[in-house]
Amino acid sequence: MITVIFITLSAAVEPQYLGRGRINQAINLETGAKVSAIAHYFGTGGFVAPQVPITRELSSSAMAYQSEKLRDESMISLKSVQSLFNQTRELAANVEILENRSEEGALESKLNALDAKKSAALSRSEVERARSINNETDAVARKTKIWAKQQVYATWFAANSPVRDASTRDLSTNDNIDDLASLRCLVMTLSDTIERLDERISRLENKTER
Repeated sequence: MITVIFITLSAAVEPQYLGRGRINQAINLETGAKVSAIAHYFGTGGFVAPQVPITRELSSSAMAYQSEKLRDESMISLKSVQSLFNQTRELAANVEILENRSEEGALESKLNALDAKKSAALSRSEVERARSINNETDAVARKTKIWAKQQVYATWFAANSPVRDASTRDLSTNDNIDDLASLRCLVMTLSDTIERLDERISRLENKTER
């Protein structure tokens, strides 16, 4: 009898092999000990394991159900990962498009800057040309004024000269008066030209500053 009891106990405490968890192998972790009552022992040092080891019973149907459940969860995770991967690719494509647009915008900005520099250089050359024309016009105007004064003096001396007779004096006076009128018209024309050149120079300077 004692031998039979020992044999029964040795068969009851035989450990169950659950596998190593490799590929295509499912380990049932949900099935536990199916014992109606367990007597827990508490000693001075805390929890004490039961004297008789608890046996485990593995169910093939439970393992198959658990495997299907894990497979479904894996498929859901795979789909979510695929959607995230697709979103990541779309974001990368959008980033690439934005980078290309930024490069195009930078190129357009450089071209606009070059055009602005060319326009500024042309404006400066026009300003310099207008200034030179204005200086020449001022010089001509000064020379014209001096010449007009000389003609006025010459006319006055010719009109008041005691050597010439009265008829010659009247003729020379009339001629000098005509010359003075034409000189005045020329001076007025030059003054208008100078004013127009000043306005053009101011407009060109404003464009250059912009």
